[in-house]
Amino acid sequence: MSEPVAYSLYSPLRWWLLAVAFSCVVIAVLGRLWCSLYLCGYKNKQLVSVGPYSVVRNPLYIFSLFGAIGIGVASLSVTLTLIVVLFLVFVSVSTVDVEESNLASMLGDSYCSYKARTPRFIPTWRLYAGVPEYTIATRQMHSAFLDVIWFFIIFALVAVLQPLHISGMLPSLIRLP
Repeated sequence: MSEPVAYSLYSPLRWWLLAVAFSCVVIAVLGRLWCSLYLCGYKNKQLVSVGPYSVVRNPLYIFSLFGAIGIGVASLSVTLTLIVVLFLVFVSVSTVDVEESNLASMLGDSYCSYKARTPRFIPTWRLYAGVPEYTIATRQMHSAFLDVIWFFIIFALVAVLQPLHISGMLPSLIRLP
């Protein structure tokens, strides 16, 4: 029985899927860095409601979802992609519940007002509010760079392991559709 087209090492579909996957990972990395710029030095200390936080309350999770989709697509497995995305959605929703409760306790009425006007997960771009100048804590930004590098490392591992599996050099323990 022949392999599906996406599993062919030289298939245009495989390369197209890898391009889509890499694009999702780049969006995740750049988006998470954008979010981190606004949080550095302010997280859990004061309300951040500008930049990405003006259009959605949890932009880091939205951008992480792009990364999960990218890594899943790079695996060329619909099943693995769904498992990764559903797991991330489950963890994100339960984590956000706790975080929002903590922020309401710490920040009081200002957070409750922000929560009432800003969507939880679906960005509303007409709400965007930027600022001409913003001060960040550079030490925390360095940490944010280290956090996002994992998306590229995992993508690279998946992208390298796939050809090894396809060529038969690395045996598959499980074949997911």
